[in-house]
Amino acid sequence: MTTSCSRKKNKFLNRQWHSVGTTYNVLYNGVVSLEAGKAAVLSTFKDNYWELLPVEQMQIVGSTEAFVKAPNPDFERAEEKAIKAVQKHSMVFKGKEKNKKIDEAYLLLGQSRYFDQRFIPALDAFNQILLKYPSSDQINTAKVWKAKTNLRLENNSLVITSLLDLMNTEDLNDSDLSLATATLAQAYINVNALDSAVHTIKKAARVAPTHEQQGRYHFIEAQLYNKLSKLDSANLALDKVIALNRKIPRAYLINAQLEKIKNYEIDTINRAEILGYLKDLQNDRENRSFLDKIFYRIGLFHIEDSKDSLAVDNFNKSLRNMKDDDRLAALNYENIANIYFQSSKYAQAEAYFDSTMQNLKPRTKIFRSIKRKRDNLKELVQYENVVNVNDSILQIAQLSDKEQIDFFENYIAQLKLEEEKKLAVSARDKRMQTTAITVDLKENSKFYFYNPTSLAYGKNNFRTIWGNRPLEDDWRLSDKTTQNNLSEDEQIKLAVKQTKNPQSEKEKVAYYISKIPSTTQEIDSLRQERNHALFQLGHLYKDKFSDYELAVQNFSRLLQNQPEDRYILPSKYNLYKLYGLMGNVEFSRRLKREIIDNYPKSRYADILLEPGTQITTSANSAEDVYKQLYEMFSAQSYVALIKACDREILRFEGDLITPKIAFLKTAAIGRLNGFKQYKKELDQLVLNYPNSPEGVAAQELLNTLIPNLENSASFVEDSSHFKFKIVFPFNAINQEEIETFFEAMQREIKTVKYFDLTASIDVYSPEKTFVVVHGLKSKSGALGFAELLENKDIILSKEYFGISSINYKTLQIHKNLETYHKH
Repeated sequence: MTTSCSRKKNKFLNRQWHSVGTTYNVLYNGVVSLEAGKAAVLSTFKDNYWELLPVEQMQIVGSTEAFVKAPNPDFERAEEKAIKAVQKHSMVFKGKEKNKKIDEAYLLLGQSRYFDQRFIPALDAFNQILLKYPSSDQINTAKVWKAKTNLRLENNSLVITSLLDLMNTEDLNDSDLSLATATLAQAYINVNALDSAVHTIKKAARVAPTHEQQGRYHFIEAQLYNKLSKLDSANLALDKVIALNRKIPRAYLINAQLEKIKNYEIDTINRAEILGYLKDLQNDRENRSFLDKIFYRIGLFHIEDSKDSLAVDNFNKSLRNMKDDDRLAALNYENIANIYFQSSKYAQAEAYFDSTMQNLKPRTKIFRSIKRKRDNLKELVQYENVVNVNDSILQIAQLSDKEQIDFFENYIAQLKLEEEKKLAVSARDKRMQTTAITVDLKENSKFYFYNPTSLAYGKNNFRTIWGNRPLEDDWRLSDKTTQNNLSEDEQIKLAVKQTKNPQSEKEKVAYYISKIPSTTQEIDSLRQERNHALFQLGHLYKDKFSDYELAVQNFSRLLQNQPEDRYILPSKYNLYKLYGLMGNVEFSRRLKREIIDNYPKSRYADILLEPGTQITTSANSAEDVYKQLYEMFSAQSYVALIKACDREILRFEGDLITPKIAFLKTAAIGRLNGFKQYKKELDQLVLNYPNSPEGVAAQELLNTLIPNLENSASFVEDSSHFKFKIVFPFNAINQEEIETFFEAMQREIKTVKYFDLTASIDVYSPEKTFVVVHGLKSKSGALGFAELLENKDIILSKEYFGISSINYKTLQIHKNLETYHKH
């Protein structure tokens, strides 16, 4: 029989035997495996209804993950069966295939590779059909699958051309036509030809072989119309999805209903109707899996209806019913944050923006936008906390001794009451849990002691009631406290009593009294910190949040709290501007006259007298001034810079730019006078501007950098290093001499071919400046280079010394030149 059915003989019996064997043995098992693999792919795919749905439900693994993707055994089996069919049942005679089922084997091979996301090998399999079996009844199917594969390879133009040609020249069956039109629609979407995509997806829906595909295509049609801002057409497409009702997965139905509501413009006529429709969706038990989206849509409805409290309530319900949808969680948190923000509840808004960020992908545009809002609010909330805390402490500090004792006795009593409430709730929760588990145990037919869960529960419950009792006779005697005969209220009181610790420090009035600041210095420090926070809050509300009323409140409070002089004039000027923006002409004019009369020599008076010289003009812009100061810092003009900073700090006193100028001044002093003076100036900067970014940065330097620099004042042996400099000291007054020497040195080092040398002018101190040559490899080499210059009369009798780069850094930081020479 084996001989008679050999694939080497071109006989009718042989051809029939191999054809039947291919169809009902190898290919059948291969197709079964392929369908199982496709079902697995479909089950792991999750549609993102916030974006345009893809036509085909298949998750493409990115190139970075392609090498670690676990192979699907079903697709491997399908591929093996297809290869086996070709190898064992192919009958080629005179270049022609006599087994009419081999083209189906190649089709199975290509499809299994396609779904396994090996698109190049899949393309090869489909090409085998087109090249070897031009008269096959599978030729059109192969062409469509080749186009699908090219689509995955992002050859969109080729896909469009080939499918249009195929559909115009061939009479495709329903299955091929549906697949071709759906693939063509996706290609049009990929190239953003949305009008063509709409036309094609509608055609795909008409010939779709299943209701599920029909519903999907109509939903995509609606999404495309929405992108084209054709809401009426989108709603007609959504009506087609809704009409399919139970014939399609419920996800399509619910999302279509919610999308249709989104497309309606809410007015006084349809408001009740739309809300009723949403409530019906909410109350339908079949929609329990979609309550997160339904509550979110109801929340949006209430926002449009200006009912913020109801909106927040529904957004929170959506969060409680969340089904692993980060985008929906982010939208809920963002909407709640925006509501609190618009209600000037900035602390709550900051917290919800923070939650929004946790559900967004980093390094995206929306993430950066939310982060900016959160950061601004975070700064504002910090200052609000400073004001509230310091105000509270200052108010308590002003009370008499008896008033302070009464205040803290009431506070401790309140703490105890809250703790008792928590313990009572906890005891009731335990009792409810006990009841629930008891009912569960009664319903369980297994013997109690054979059930480890029941046994563990019983042990814990025994300890809760009886405590830790030894295994002995008469263990329930009355000399041991029992709870089983007590009422529920008595048991709660007993639990509260038993859980109370001996009086802790926080239950003693003396503990709190000891924390109250008592010295004038401590109280003044709290007031200064509070006043600085009020000033910063005024600027934040005015400049970053445009909340003019709160800005006025903070500047006004500041002026009422006897602030330092540096805050008074800027606060009054800001109030003048704010009252003008709010339309309060009388208050604005009054403040303008007060500034001109009482501060005639200030820059604010100049601005008010000459409106053309606004703060934002280049002549008076704080940013422009800072830019000029920084250019002086880069040019090492430290002495002039320090004087200029002192002048500009007075000029811009109270402005947000002042700490930045002070920080630049501190850096210049450090470069000019060394480590000790730098540390002193950082301390002063922290004291003057404790809550500014510059003050925070200065404190960070004091905590981290300064200790390291303090321990690095000693020099190391130059011979242990390989980077050296030659240093020529000059009197800082002789600027012309320094420039002349530096130019001569630059010309000379250009002639040196065996070293990559550079030269610089470095300020050492107010009295001394260095001309430095960099790039030498040893101290002897540095000194040898200097001797070479002496021979050429470049430096004549100039003083110089060689030094390693690491020691030069120490020298500049600690200004200990004499110590180095003695080293």
